Amino acid sequence: MSSGQTPAMQKLPIRTLIGNRMLACFKYHIAWRARLFVGLCSCVAFPSFAQDAQIFDYRLGDHVIDYPLSTLDVISSGLDSFGGQAFIHVNAPNSTEVVLKFEHTRQTLQQIEHSWIDRSSTAPTALGLPGFPEFTFGQTSISDIRLSLGQQGFQYTCRQLEPISEKQLTFVSFEMPERKNVIYTFIAEDSQELADDKPVENENMDLTQTILIAVIVSQSRDLTAGCEERFLSKVHPVEVLEEERFETFLPGGAQVTDKSPWELTIDPHLMIHKNGALTWGDRLYIIPNPADCTRADFMIWAHTFDDEGLLALKGQEVDAAFNILLVEQNRVPLQSPVPLANTLYAPIHARDWPPFALGSFVFGSFDFVRIIATEPDPSVLGFSLEFPEETAGFQDNYWSLEGLFEVGNKALWLCREGEG
Repeated sequence: MSSGQTPAMQKLPIRTLIGNRMLACFKYHIAWRARLFVGLCSCVAFPSFAQDAQIFDYRLGDHVIDYPLSTLDVISSGLDSFGGQAFIHVNAPNSTEVVLKFEHTRQTLQQIEHSWIDRSSTAPTALGLPGFPEFTFGQTSISDIRLSLGQQGFQYTCRQLEPISEKQLTFVSFEMPERKNVIYTFIAEDSQELADDKPVENENMDLTQTILIAVIVSQSRDLTAGCEERFLSKVHPVEVLEEERFETFLPGGAQVTDKSPWELTIDPHLMIHKNGALTWGDRLYIIPNPADCTRADFMIWAHTFDDEGLLALKGQEVDAAFNILLVEQNRVPLQSPVPLANTLYAPIHARDWPPFALGSFVFGSFDFVRIIATEPDPSVLGFSLEFPEETAGFQDNYWSLEGLFEVGNKALWLCREGEG
């Protein structure tokens, strides 16, 4: 056993790497994207994370005396291992294993590592995240996890891709707003063993082959010690990202009329908004619910010169779809049909402009946190309101994501503070 390695580390080499290097580069599956964004339409808010972060019944912050060795199925243990950190390595359900690592001065549990051991069958994780399903070792990809959690995740600059024999390990971490100072790190493998007989390319990892094999839950001060710099994880090679642009969704090579980013306003209500790409003034509003700031409604202004046709539709469900725009020219409907809540006739005099009418489509509720997290996600390019056929002269319109993450998080903070 090399200097500084615990028995657990010697038996499972990946555990010596979990806290050392991180890299994520994954490919999205369209079906998973669809399931994620359709889930945004749910009117039921996700429960808050009330209990402590855990794996099985092991919880961060527990004292080492809460886990007497006589009651555990112990593989190995050390009360004074590397760096003075105590650890307990135990067997876990479904032929998996768990390593508990305790802070060396207070002897409280600061990191839990759960690893897939028996590769003859898959096994579920045991994170117990309210509102989220468990993931599956040997089956779930990191891109699936990112989509389920609604976040892009991040890496630390000092922790990168780790090649081991004929495999590569990759790491991506997440923070949950409701569980402060806790980091969830998922470890996936790219290897011939898990690649369904496809060749493994070390230089360009096939993201469909990157399969979950371990997960750790840790206190952030443990992971960030001596490694503070982090960056958003990437999920597509650069050459793919350059080909995927919001403008490719615009019809007939149309140009964006207003390139201003998303903006925040608090009068008359707290909301964020952006002009449509094709028609100035046709704005998309996202309005946080003051009773539950994690939820938000959408309102879209749309104008038409067919004022009579529009006014006749007031209060009706209009045959249209409000979509999330994804890479590879995919659209995932968040709302269809779309309710036309209000209409307004707007005659214009003394101008070379015909009379027109405005309609406002109002619908919700959506997961606000996941919506604003779409901007840093390279697989998401924008929103659209599209009509399958001629409807009262309405035109399709599109909204890009520039600035959504920043002003969305500011709106979330203001909502929680009770301002606006």
